[in-house]
Amino acid sequence: MQDFFFPGYTAEFIAAWNKDDATIHYDDNGFLVRPAPIGNVVNQNPGAGPIPHGIRVGYFGWLGSGHIRRLNVTHAFYQAVGEDTFNPIAGRPVTVNAQLAAAEVSYDRDWVRYRVSTFYTSGDADPRDSRARGFDSILDLDSFAGGLFSF
Repeated sequence: MQDFFFPGYTAEFIAAWNKDDATIHYDDNGFLVRPAPIGNVVNQNPGAGPIPHGIRVGYFGWLGSGHIRRLNVTHAFYQAVGEDTFNPIAGRPVTVNAQLAAAEVSYDRDWVRYRVSTFYTSGDADPRDSRARGFDSILDLDSFAGGLFSF
């Protein structure tokens, strides 16, 4: 939405759904690649094979970019909620509730741009309980506070 509350400031609201079905996959060399071979992925029953798991997570976000009077503002906030049918680290089904926030504020004066950036993601104090609180990226190869050829 252009000129959202302030002229020159654009806001975007997003909802995304991650439906990752439970599958088992081996690469061409016979190595397990799905589910990721970390944590508790091996079924304890003889000959049962790895334990697949499905993920159903919704991402809700508010992003903005532009200027508010003399300040240049860029920000993002994401909330992830959902479930993992068998988290290999926790060894059980988990509910997902995680957050990400990023912001950059800058001020232009002559040819100099003074900027301050901050980044936050929720962490998981106990990754083995039934609540997943650590935020994982909504996209691979995120860029923050600059791009590929800056900083």
